[in-house]
Amino acid sequence: MRANRSNYVAIRDSLDVLQLIDFMLLWNWSANSSFEAEFRAAGPIAAGSGFKFWIADADGFLSEPSSINLTLDRTANTGPGLIFGGLVAEGHPDFATMLTDRIYRHFYNGGALTPEANLARMDARMSEITNSMVAECARWGYLGGRTPVNWQSDAQYARDNLFPYRNANLLTYMRNRGWYPAMDAPVLSQYGGSVSSNYSLTLSSGTGTIYYTLDGSDPRLAGGGISPGAIAWHTPPTPILPGSTWRYFNTNSAPTGDWTNLAYNDSAWPAGAAPLGYGIPAATTLSYGTNASDTWRSYYFRQTFTVPSPTIVTQLTVHLVRDDGAVVYLNGAELFLVNMPAGM
Repeated sequence: MRANRSNYVAIRDSLDVLQLIDFMLLWNWSANSSFEAEFRAAGPIAAGSGFKFWIADADGFLSEPSSINLTLDRTANTGPGLIFGGLVAEGHPDFATMLTDRIYRHFYNGGALTPEANLARMDARMSEITNSMVAECARWGYLGGRTPVNWQSDAQYARDNLFPYRNANLLTYMRNRGWYPAMDAPVLSQYGGSVSSNYSLTLSSGTGTIYYTLDGSDPRLAGGGISPGAIAWHTPPTPILPGSTWRYFNTNSAPTGDWTNLAYNDSAWPAGAAPLGYGIPAATTLSYGTNASDTWRSYYFRQTFTVPSPTIVTQLTVHLVRDDGAVVYLNGAELFLVNMPAGM
């Protein structure tokens, strides 16, 4: 297996690549320069599930405050059998993507190496062994000065000084090594869990196009292509809601020019918040003239909205409050009319 350490395609059937990446991320997370770099490995002789690695002796992984160095960079280590370093150096796109994905999985959004996960895990373990720790310290005669009191004190140091800051430093080192891109991953409005009925998930990204699937498959093909089943994410158009600002023409005459056309210049029209009207609760009150028995007949309104990709729009819904008739246009074309003769 070591002979193929720089060949991802050749080694992946004999090596559990995901597990090796996780092993190296955990090993690099330790901020103790004296942490023992011992490991064990096991796996089948034939290709299959692949060899797996684990830390053999975790003494000093957190350790006492005097041994902790928050700026310690361990990422130059090439790992057991130089395998991890060989794969990184080869730079196969599938391995590079896998490494990026595992870093994102563990270092963001409640992942296994986030501050909150580390804190919860340590608190759970300390609660589990608190009583036995008293006996252990007594058994060894407080060897090396370890007592239940300073054990608790060192744990608090990790809570206050190690967990909140180690990830940021390590992410910088991993980016410098080319393990993780400078570009941030897309941001979701919720990462997993339950949502209410009709919940609208939002995705945003600083650059590039986001692809997703609906069947749990990877939108990325091996080698870097885009899966035929992948869907490009587009931000849906923002709905025009009550309170939005409209341009309106309110003079008891028709506006000049092709006012229904998208390119029409309506900058001289007044602007007001919807709903617009009179005789009803309205955010913008329109004039109907000086004679309440002979009110103006026509009003004209314009609004714009942007659709990032027309191919994703399958339906538009228009809610209309009118008295008595109305004609609605979209991009200069008559969309529909209500209680009005054709050709208006």
